[in-house]
Amino acid sequence: MLSELGRHEEALAEIKRAQQLDPLSLIINAVSGWILLRAGRADLAIEQLRKTLEIDPNFAHAHFFLGYAHVRKGAFAEAIAEFQRATTLSPNMTWYEGGLKQAYARSAEVCKLLSELKAFDQRDAGLVINMGLETPMFDPLRSDPRYQELLRRIGLPP
Repeated sequence: MLSELGRHEEALAEIKRAQQLDPLSLIINAVSGWILLRAGRADLAIEQLRKTLEIDPNFAHAHFFLGYAHVRKGAFAEAIAEFQRATTLSPNMTWYEGGLKQAYARSAEVCKLLSELKAFDQRDAGLVINMGLETPMFDPLRSDPRYQELLRRIGLPP
């Protein structure tokens, strides 16, 4: 949660402590990659997530986070492959399918996706989770006034 509040250095310090306590924890290692990604360190995030997958290549959440890291780097084919792997490993996780859809959309034209977004008007609670508005994938849009207005209306920080 610290990272989502923009407190990346604190989040990194906390996750490093957790890794020291349980260095083989899949979720701790994957979250470490996620926090690095949120902190704008995509290359380090990819490295960390690959290390996590060395521990267990079938850990879907690491593939999911790795998908977002590839999106951040503009490597959409790799992102799509990671999201597909996550979805295959855990077909009931709608978040993973949402990531896959986002990668396809981002590779085509994210601004169009944003302009057609109707979930806010429908009061869809899945907007933040399923569309991943807080994820790094949308970082390039954060300066777009429409995106800023959408976040304001939802009650999220810009």
